[in-house]
Amino acid sequence: MILVGIVFVLFTCIVALHAAAYLPLFAALLACVCLALQRGFSLRAVAHMAWDGIGKAVVPIEMLSLIGVLMGLWRLNGTAATVAAYGSALISPRHLALSAFVLCAVVSMAVGTANGAASIIGLPLMMAGHARHFPQGLLAGAIISGVYLGDRSSLVSSVLHMASRLTGTSASTLFRRLLVTLAPALVASAFLYSVTTPPVTPDAAFHVASRVASRAEKGSIEGELDLAGVAGGIAEMTAPESAPAPDPPLVPDLHRGDGSLSPALLLVPGFMLVMAVFGVHILANLALNVVLAVVVAQVARHAPPDEIVRAALFGCRAMGGPSAAPVAAGGGFVSMIGVLLVLISSTALSGVLLGTRIFDAALGRWLSRLACPRKVLLATMGFSVATGMVAANQALSVVLPCTLLKRVYQERRMSGLALAHAVSDSGVIAAPLVPWSVAALGPAAILGVTPGAYIPYAFFCWLLPVAFAVWALSRPASCAKCGESGQGFHGDAAREGNSV
Repeated sequence: MILVGIVFVLFTCIVALHAAAYLPLFAALLACVCLALQRGFSLRAVAHMAWDGIGKAVVPIEMLSLIGVLMGLWRLNGTAATVAAYGSALISPRHLALSAFVLCAVVSMAVGTANGAASIIGLPLMMAGHARHFPQGLLAGAIISGVYLGDRSSLVSSVLHMASRLTGTSASTLFRRLLVTLAPALVASAFLYSVTTPPVTPDAAFHVASRVASRAEKGSIEGELDLAGVAGGIAEMTAPESAPAPDPPLVPDLHRGDGSLSPALLLVPGFMLVMAVFGVHILANLALNVVLAVVVAQVARHAPPDEIVRAALFGCRAMGGPSAAPVAAGGGFVSMIGVLLVLISSTALSGVLLGTRIFDAALGRWLSRLACPRKVLLATMGFSVATGMVAANQALSVVLPCTLLKRVYQERRMSGLALAHAVSDSGVIAAPLVPWSVAALGPAAILGVTPGAYIPYAFFCWLLPVAFAVWALSRPASCAKCGESGQGFHGDAAREGNSV
């Protein structure tokens, strides 16, 4: 009941009351500390647990800080506006969501981290989407789906190696197993992104209204409105991609006349992508790009040092009109402070939950009632997702189920491979669907959206758990209580060399 209460408080405060995510997380941390003290743990021991949890988040903290600095510098030196201009010209709006999903999936499979892929390819795609007035929620949902595909499935993903190590399986074996449910979810997601029609955003509606009014004015005679002119303006804006007279690819407000839209600036994000392809660690990659962004700001823009420091710390102010603001303004280290506080509070909470083993008693009573392998797999999915919701931490949704359920799987002669697969297709991929989770707030901050905007459109993150549930329920299994028979889950043992 305590864990259910924590989830209820987090959901109410963040989703219903729109409170900053770190406030209820710190409150949940305080409640767990009090519970631990009541159970006999010393304050020093609990503080050590929390500190150990925070220590495991040093790399994500450094990564998000560098991304915030880089976003401010890219806006200052014109890289953001250049990527938006040329990216919007290269990618058709009709296929932007699908292209973003595929490109982000490819890059995330190469780098193995969601935040890294979001900064390398997701951010430039969002800039191109802003220039096209493409709906932010749909585009961000496609990007999040793509980057978490690699975060869950890549052979260089720390999450995949963590799951394989904790369950005693090899990473290559787990990778092959994950392809079973990856394929249908990938195809279904690509289809949805290809057929989803972007809703009209306020900016796009304004441009439609302006052009309709212009066409109507041209068609008016002696003050009388020509309905054919109005109809022509609407038809021009709603015509298929092949229709003539498309909008310019970039909003005019971005053209500042200072050379900031030089195509040479495309080499800046290109350098980051090349470093990722050659396997440079994401922190080193980001640090090198921060240095490069500073050099470009000084050489190409002749920006004074104090302006560069302000942009790195506090972000950049828009120099164009309102439509340029999403691309030309924002970023800076300060923009990441809220996410960093969520990361610190959630990892501290994770450390306390792991150290005090609060989950153990409730979990033991729950699983003692499950004998059928199918039910154990579905219960594993629920436990992994619930863990991520309580701790707001993707790593704990892997560590806790794999640690506590390994013995349960052994007793039921189920393989560690099945456990790793269930966790990967539930808690790992569903983490960005939890609005207060670091897995949601981190990429959302990088892309400049709120989790609530993209969650309905993160199709892959929704479909993969469904694909696993269908796969698990379709497998033959032995369960005397359920009257089932077969070699489904036990057959995995013979093929993979594991005891089920």
